Amino acid sequence: MALTDVERESLDNPFVGVATTLREDGSRHSTVVWVDASDGGVSFNTARGRAKERHLAHDPRVSQLISIRRTPIAGSPSAAASSRVESTGLE
Repeated sequence: MALTDVERESLDNPFVGVATTLREDGSRHSTVVWVDASDGGVSFNTARGRAKERHLAHDPRVSQLISIRRTPIAGSPSAAASSRVESTGLE
């Protein structure tokens, strides 16, 4: 899903969101994450060995809650997406 200009502008300044992944038993696991605009979409990071990495390896579905400051709550965008796990070479 492509970001609008307002969404991209809001993401240009670092802020937090909530990423929800699924544990192997299907229960949800929500954590606060730093959110960034990346390649026309939204991204967050995690470290190797963390729960999010394990959950996404098992099931790539993720939900991100992001509050866009200038968007009223009634009109706030929402989306469901699949994840893509990438390694930056940092350990």
